[in-house]
Amino acid sequence: MMRRLQFALGTLLALFVGIASTAQAQGTTQLPPPLNLTGTFTAGFYHAGTQNGRSVSQSSALASARFRLSGYVHHPRFLTFDVKPQVSLGRQSNETFFPDGRGVSATVTFLSGNTFPLTISYTWLGRQITTFGALDRLAGLQADTSQSALDVNWRIRFRRMPQISLNYSRYTDRYDPLEALTPQVKNDARAFSVQVDDQRWGWLFNSRFRADSSDSSLLNVFDPGQAPYRFSRRTREMLGNASRQVAPWLSVNLYAGHNNSKTELASRPFDQSFNYFHGNVGFRRGEKLTGTARAGITTNLVGFRLEQALGSPGSGLPGSGSPLLVPGRGRLTLLTFSGQVQYALTKNLRVNGQVTRDSTRAPTAGVVVSPDSSLTSGQGGLTYAHVFRRWQFQSGYSGSVGKFHYDGANPSRSIGHSGHGSASFEALRGTEITASARGSWQRTKDGFQLENREWGMGLSASRSVAAGWRIRGTYNFEKTFFDTTNIRFHSSDHGFSVTATHRRVDMTLGRQLRDGLTFQPAFGVGSVSPVQAQALVAAMPSLLLIPSSSLSSTAAISVRLVRNLSGRFLWSRNRQSFSGGLSNHYTQWEAGGSYRFRRLTFDFGYIRHEQDFGVGFFLRDRFYFRVVRDFRIF
Repeated sequence: MMRRLQFALGTLLALFVGIASTAQAQGTTQLPPPLNLTGTFTAGFYHAGTQNGRSVSQSSALASARFRLSGYVHHPRFLTFDVKPQVSLGRQSNETFFPDGRGVSATVTFLSGNTFPLTISYTWLGRQITTFGALDRLAGLQADTSQSALDVNWRIRFRRMPQISLNYSRYTDRYDPLEALTPQVKNDARAFSVQVDDQRWGWLFNSRFRADSSDSSLLNVFDPGQAPYRFSRRTREMLGNASRQVAPWLSVNLYAGHNNSKTELASRPFDQSFNYFHGNVGFRRGEKLTGTARAGITTNLVGFRLEQALGSPGSGLPGSGSPLLVPGRGRLTLLTFSGQVQYALTKNLRVNGQVTRDSTRAPTAGVVVSPDSSLTSGQGGLTYAHVFRRWQFQSGYSGSVGKFHYDGANPSRSIGHSGHGSASFEALRGTEITASARGSWQRTKDGFQLENREWGMGLSASRSVAAGWRIRGTYNFEKTFFDTTNIRFHSSDHGFSVTATHRRVDMTLGRQLRDGLTFQPAFGVGSVSPVQAQALVAAMPSLLLIPSSSLSSTAAISVRLVRNLSGRFLWSRNRQSFSGGLSNHYTQWEAGGSYRFRRLTFDFGYIRHEQDFGVGFFLRDRFYFRVVRDFRIF
């Protein structure tokens, strides 16, 4: 570590000498200063503690200095640099508000105004920390950490030639605990990509190749003494895109790719490899008629969904919003076709329609539990919007029909309606009122029985009163019903908030209540929304429905007493219950302030968390005080 700091300081000194000599040789050329140096000093004190079966506390005086050295050599288009070294004293904590760590980050750009600019960035940062995690045995654990990152980008942009961008990056971090509660953890990742952009024969072409790998260690928070889970991932991706404006009223967009991605978690491999080809055509006739037609194929739907969950493949694929009931294993091919059109009958009235068909196929029979499914649906509706002198009105309606096939069973037919409306009114003396309502009903019958109803409303009003005050209040209400053959779900949600604003004061008061049922899938604890429940009910017959409710309240105020003095206060409380019993009671208090005297800024604050899960009380509190000064050397 000391060798790295010595190397960094030596590099800074060499740059300073070289830039100073360059500045003398520039004479009277009209260029910005070749060297700028600024910095920030921070000093203070913090205390952080937790109680969760055992009491752990940490107090420390802290000091840190951050510098930023930026400029150029010879000319800004030849070589520019930005170097940010930093040092700190004292043991840091994730519960504090101090710029922490010691190390350096630097960015150098060579030939930025040329046809092949090169940018190199490097960061190394080390910390001595005390981790205060929530509700686990690692609370109060002291450790040394370090992170390093390297990024190299080289662009080639010759005239009348394809533009090429090459990028290489590498990242590493280490977590070395000072106690035997948990083993050492190390994570590293690297990536390489090549992107080519070109324009030929009226087409815009874009292609990319990406290769990345990562190895991570995941701690077992329930038993930190055990060896961490190993998580590794290897990805190779190639994609291409071509688009063209065929005519002023017609455009074409095509994209295809191959993704070879393998993931391994705790010695369990997952193959997310897939291929895809999609295309769409868009047209516009004047200002009234617009439309789009899409078609595509994805060879491994499950792999594509897993890749989306771990990190989007970046292909821009339109995720299917249809409730296809795909099993959790096997390779499924997805075919999708859709078309939509919109026509403006008048300036304020528009009509629209859409037709979609999605289907899945298994390449080998018996590979999955339920191999094939298809959904054909149609939707149509209209929207209306109009602005009057003091008020405006918006509304819309849509109806839908569909047919759903699943694994050769009797087809299910669906029908649905939805509508919404809102009106805003602006009266004299700064009074504004907005009211809205929405509702939907959908029913599926025959092979699969389902009925879903949702409706809600909202109301908000604001008014300017004397002495520069403005008061605003909002209220919302929503109710949901979800019925199947053997499951009935219902929930209600309503709340209100009141805010008062002034040139020197901001105040907020809010309350939200939710009461209903929570889905608990057989594979673990979790909850889903009624919209997601359609696929979940059919795919997982073992479901628990638990009565649940939650009540949350918040109050906050911020005050600017004088020009350079401000204060803040926050209180929040949340009560959750399952099956009629209190399961979680959480309260947070926070108070703090800030005062600025010339170039000095004083910050102080206190934060307290209290939580009770019914099996034990958990408390965590923090106090901090710091002084910050920014300065400019030259």
